[in-house]
Amino acid sequence: MRKVQKPARTQRVTRLQQPRVQMNYGAYEIVEPVAPVAGGWTQILALFNVKQLIQPRRGEATPWLGICLILIALFGAGMIALQPLLFAPSSTVPSFWTVITSDLPAPAAPKTVSKPANNPSQPLFVGVVGASKALVRLNQMSVDQYQSQSEFDRWAASACSAASMTEVINAYSGNHFRVTDILKVESNLHQITPEQGLLQSSGIDITVDRFGFNAVHLNNPSLDEVVKIANQGRPVIVSFPPSRVPGGHILVLRGGQGDQVYLADSSILNQTTMSRTKFLSLWDGFAVVVTPKK
Repeated sequence: MRKVQKPARTQRVTRLQQPRVQMNYGAYEIVEPVAPVAGGWTQILALFNVKQLIQPRRGEATPWLGICLILIALFGAGMIALQPLLFAPSSTVPSFWTVITSDLPAPAAPKTVSKPANNPSQPLFVGVVGASKALVRLNQMSVDQYQSQSEFDRWAASACSAASMTEVINAYSGNHFRVTDILKVESNLHQITPEQGLLQSSGIDITVDRFGFNAVHLNNPSLDEVVKIANQGRPVIVSFPPSRVPGGHILVLRGGQGDQVYLADSSILNQTTMSRTKFLSLWDGFAVVVTPKK
């Protein structure tokens, strides 16, 4: 019987003196390192190892947590990349006002009426003729109506009388005076100040006289009388006093029809029509008819 000799020394393969598990295969003893148990920061930092997150280990469950984290990160990156397309403004998206008014009934379609060819931007006032029809509303709050920014800053809030006279003078003469043209004359005649506006009603007479016009003050007229004069082609300068309108206001009545009066309002409100009831609550009877001298 042959005697089997054992090797004098056992050969070992080790790795960095890590904890080992010995397995004997014949004459060799193979040493497998045992992975240290991770804990604390080591385990947290391991989450950032992508390969470790998605590569399953032998004998371990599939790392679903790592896979889910990667999918969430990819989804977030995709949303950021697509944001310009997903949230770009589109004309097909209804506006705020479209949404809140979508349930309101549609307004009745206006009657199709041709506007005057000489001034297509002006609204059509039924029954109005002559200078009342030709009159073009001016905006006293526009810098373009003044010689400079400093003049606008000083006078714009109180130039309603100058704007009204300018509108009437232009309507008769066909000129294109700006507010500044009449305002300079009115202020040089000391009939207006930035703080108080028109100082006295006769300031209209004195100012338009320099442009070849007469001013006739109506004596306690009714609204029907004023509307009739304006409808016949002679616009009437009227006043809303400070006792009824804060600061007071001067504007032009250019006619009327039914329950409505037609206005040329140089203020920022730009009221083109007003009910007779409302007009009478603001008007104090002041009315001046400005016409060219013969």
